[in-house]
Amino acid sequence: MAYGADSRLFSDFVGEGHHPRARAAGCQREYGEVAYAFHKLILPHLDKDIAKAVLQKSWLPDETAKPKSH
Repeated sequence: MAYGADSRLFSDFVGEGHHPRARAAGCQREYGEVAYAFHKLILPHLDKDIAKAVLQKSWLPDETAKPKSH
């Protein structure tokens, strides 16, 4: 899905052999199918306010913070 969404950004994924080139050729089409289905079937049923709050939340710790010792 990532390569299909942005093949330039994820070009290393294919270039380094993590994903076969023959398979990568159809990724953009497959991504388009999933994106279309999401927009038609799921998006209309999402609570827009909750979705906005989830997207604005910081899910990862501050990368400059030191890990806590246990």
